[in-house]
Amino acid sequence: MNCAESKEDWRKKLPLIQAFVDGKTIQYWVPQLGKWKDSSNPAFTYQAKNYRVKPEVIKSRRFLFLAYTGVVGVTTCSVGIATNQEDVDRWTKAACFIRWIDNDWVETEVSEDTTAGC
Repeated sequence: MNCAESKEDWRKKLPLIQAFVDGKTIQYWVPQLGKWKDSSNPAFTYQAKNYRVKPEVIKSRRFLFLAYTGVVGVTTCSVGIATNQEDVDRWTKAACFIRWIDNDWVETEVSEDTTAGC
């Protein structure tokens, strides 16, 4: 334990340490690069806010479709999200499909509150 850090500082790192023990990838912030980098063996020597569990990346494509409101003659234009090729194929053939918003797959990081100390 770093003598300059209090027990509270280490308490903030516990969820990250547990995630590492559970096999999740831990990342650390590199200010000079302005990005997160994977750590195969994190030492947790910096403040907790400098570490995070690597977020899951999901791929999706947004599209427009006609949604029926239940009122005769009234429809709305809605946005849907396809998360796999099966969704893409199914929606492209659907009578209510209008068009794709995203022509290519969009990658989005999805994470829980996995950055300790924020």
